[in-house]
Amino acid sequence: MTYLPDDPERHRVDGQTAAWVLPVMFISLGGLFGGVCAFIVLRVPAWNEGDAGRVRFDPERSQHSVWIGRA
Repeated sequence: MTYLPDDPERHRVDGQTAAWVLPVMFISLGGLFGGVCAFIVLRVPAWNEGDAGRVRFDPERSQHSVWIGRA
């Protein structure tokens, strides 16, 4: 360990990285992945007026209807 004579409360373990490196790295990665996911969610599955989808509908048991996909 290396102690600073002028500030004995602060010290550094030899070979240890700074305490701010990991938080900055994870915040950056979270921002990057969050931005990519937001782009995908907001742009890719967007429905426009007039778009159609396919559904198998059982009129007797509507709770058993199944989404098939876009037409």
